[in-house]
Amino acid sequence: MNKDISLLVATGIYPPSVGGPATYSKLLNDELPKRNVSVKVVSFDSVRSYPKIVRHIFYMFLLFRNSYGVTHIYSQDPLSVGLPACITSFVLRKKFWIRVAGDYAWEQSRQRFGVSDDVDKFQDTRYGFRVEMMRFIQCRVVRWAERVITPSAYFGTLVSGWLPESRWHTVVTIYNGIDLVPIVLSKEQARKNLSIPDGVRVVVSAGRLVPWKGFDDVIDTLNNI
Repeated sequence: MNKDISLLVATGIYPPSVGGPATYSKLLNDELPKRNVSVKVVSFDSVRSYPKIVRHIFYMFLLFRNSYGVTHIYSQDPLSVGLPACITSFVLRKKFWIRVAGDYAWEQSRQRFGVSDDVDKFQDTRYGFRVEMMRFIQCRVVRWAERVITPSAYFGTLVSGWLPESRWHTVVTIYNGIDLVPIVLSKEQARKNLSIPDGVRVVVSAGRLVPWKGFDDVIDTLNNI
């Protein structure tokens, strides 16, 4: 890692809040200084209690205040923190990176605006004004980024669809990493430790119980086996 890089990480959540961006941002804050990269983190949690719009303006002021001495602003989503981070980077002439781990416009549309299409169909379907406005902002923020980080090749391909072909080179896939301690355990031992009766099928899936994660489909499938 280039020691001349210093990051201002703009994240929607940060521990003790639970979620992918919180865990990812905490890891950046803990690990990058060990590699001679200075890190500042500004979490949207600090302004979440304010009214809508007002909190985004306050958050942008926090980004401005913390941008002194940093070379890059690294946003963890393309809307709630992405738009303020994008504007800040433009005004202060900072390099702008963004991590896109999900289609935020699609997620919000599923949760708030009654959209039931899957993420692939969402890419080629037109919806109402509010959905299209979110999609427009999301695409513009991602297009402004010098580098777009995605956690999978599939999502890298999806995000590339938001960009002109001349910008596809800015999309880079970096898989999420985790330190795993090897555990030597037979299937029989695992069943015994977890008190799972013989013949019972087990599926392990981790994530928040939100509509777009698809846990309802997993549960329905298991119930129908």
